[in-house]
Amino acid sequence: MIAKPLGSPKTADDYLGTVKQAEFGEKVLERLRGWREKLSSNGLLPNWQRNFRQYHNASAEGGDSAWQIDDPFSIQGKNGEILAVRINESRNLVTNALNLTYAKPIGLKAVAANGTPEALEAAQIADTRLMEIFKASAGGKVMRNAGEAALVITTGFVEAEWDLFAGEAYLPSEDGSQAYTGAPKLSERWPDEVCFDLTKKRWDDVWDCIVVQRANRFILASQMPDHAAKILSMPSLNDSEFASMRYADEDTDDVAVLKYIHRPVNSRFLASGRYGLVLEDGTVIKDGDSPYSMVGDGKLGIFPITAASGMGSVYGYPIMNDLSPLQQWLNLVATMIATLVAGYGAPNITGPSLMQMDIAQLVGGGRYFGSKSGQGEVKALNLLPDLKPLFELIQSISSFGEKLSGMNSVVRGGAERDMSGKAVALWKSMAVQFMSSFMQSAIEQTEGVGDYVLRLDQTFSTGEMVSARTGDDNVQQVQKYRASEKFRHVAKVRAEAVDPVAMTPEGREARADKLLEMGQFPEGSIREYMTMVKTGSDEPMFRAPMAHLMLVQRENSLLMKGQEPAVLEDDMHPQHIEEHAALLAEPSARENPELMRVVLEHKAKHVLFTMGISPMQGLDPMSGQPYPSAVDQLAQAKMQAAQAGAMPVESEAGGAPPDPGTQQGAPPAQGPQQGAPPMTVQDGIQQKIMTVPGVS
Repeated sequence: MIAKPLGSPKTADDYLGTVKQAEFGEKVLERLRGWREKLSSNGLLPNWQRNFRQYHNASAEGGDSAWQIDDPFSIQGKNGEILAVRINESRNLVTNALNLTYAKPIGLKAVAANGTPEALEAAQIADTRLMEIFKASAGGKVMRNAGEAALVITTGFVEAEWDLFAGEAYLPSEDGSQAYTGAPKLSERWPDEVCFDLTKKRWDDVWDCIVVQRANRFILASQMPDHAAKILSMPSLNDSEFASMRYADEDTDDVAVLKYIHRPVNSRFLASGRYGLVLEDGTVIKDGDSPYSMVGDGKLGIFPITAASGMGSVYGYPIMNDLSPLQQWLNLVATMIATLVAGYGAPNITGPSLMQMDIAQLVGGGRYFGSKSGQGEVKALNLLPDLKPLFELIQSISSFGEKLSGMNSVVRGGAERDMSGKAVALWKSMAVQFMSSFMQSAIEQTEGVGDYVLRLDQTFSTGEMVSARTGDDNVQQVQKYRASEKFRHVAKVRAEAVDPVAMTPEGREARADKLLEMGQFPEGSIREYMTMVKTGSDEPMFRAPMAHLMLVQRENSLLMKGQEPAVLEDDMHPQHIEEHAALLAEPSARENPELMRVVLEHKAKHVLFTMGISPMQGLDPMSGQPYPSAVDQLAQAKMQAAQAGAMPVESEAGGAPPDPGTQQGAPPAQGPQQGAPPMTVQDGIQQKIMTVPGVS
């Protein structure tokens, strides 16, 4: 094998991220044109256009335009003998898949950076902000549109950026222009609008990209007066060579704006990335360091979603690729049926020949066939063949589509009348599981966009913002804050994955009914029951238990670090005792003296509280000496209880202590007598021991 000769060394001017500004505009156009040519030559763009046309019930063949939309019911053929019919089965299947993922919005939760009140409050404010941005009519719609592109075309993208001209207006600045607070802006981008290195296998490996944006020429000219003349002279978007296939040929005042963005690399190369805006003729209207280099770890602000893996490509594999040939087959069979019915479906009559004519046209489209013999009975003549096999073929094609898309008949509303709610939920959950790859991609995209928009707020927001959230008491709470200060206490944004069964109404109702039978709902808690049926969320019902469990887990983390958290009388002591004891279930933990000391000391305080004894801490006011450790106090309490002959108290593993009133020989509870002198610490311990069953 002969090695290829080495070419001349590449320079900074060969790389778009570092090319000189004088050549920047032309280099952007050159790269964008080369990328679009590759999409056409490798068949990707024609495939996307075909899928798009069929999704809109148009012919699969439409030339170079995706908007070659024609009549789905038309008369064709040289003599008008064909009645062409198209039935959009594929769109119905894709819509069902889309609804399974986005009917219930993907939940976003802000994670506090630590357990301080300030951080917890910041997480609550961030949750409210995310709900505002991702509501169904705003960010939620953008996310759904990107998901729809992933199912139909290939990879859908969501672009998140800071809109300088959004938000509240400030007083005019010195030059007379109006300033605004700004706000995050989300836009869906189709695959033919995001240009990047096609050799990359993962989006995380992409360093730079060009995004084809659209902007109103008059508004853009007012925002960039230095380039107003050029902007106003640009061709409309419908005449642009870079127009996306999703835009129809219509009059518009929008022009194409090519946005280039490069991620920051390191301190020696593009430390602040690069950001530029270029018009269609190569005019550079903005170029410099990327303002987003400090946002979200320097991400591009572009987030992809795919229906399925594209096998080593950023572009995914859409459901429509499999449904397209079935759709064409279905249209062919439907056209055959319609043509036969139109040609032979009108009532025909046969009988003796009339007026020496063999065939006569009747009113209503029927025909009279006369017999040459002049004799015969007048009767109906059926020329229409048996269409049952063709209709059965349509059913088979539809069944193939359901199997390939994972959308079974139950999801599409075809459940049998005698199917139970549990069975319906099971069938629907099977469809959800089939779509798991797409749903996981949707969750990852939503999580990435959610975290990024919070960082946009944190980085660029300068004004005071208002958080209006509704508490558990159904009362709105309004709070003012500054995002730059609040959101630095938010560690990340987490998207909550949803159980497949919980995504179906029948599954949510069945689960709520099961918990109701088990008595898990508090008495009279119709609100919690209806919340679970409507949303699938069990958070209101398990909020308190989960909070206690999270407290125990955080305490365990502190104990492992050698820190001892405080113990309160109202803690769920049996649960704490059991979980803390689990820390010492490893032999390696028992070989760590400091860990043993901290865990046993903390656990002893919980045990003392279960015995009705408050652990003594600090200094004894009488002697001025430190109180004994909780472990020593517990040992003393057990010894005194044994001497008193009391019954065994609850074990350290948990369990409720027996009722003193039911124990044989247990002394009655004695409170301090009125006028009696104050009890000493030791007397207090003895008194509490005598009122609680004994210690073993």
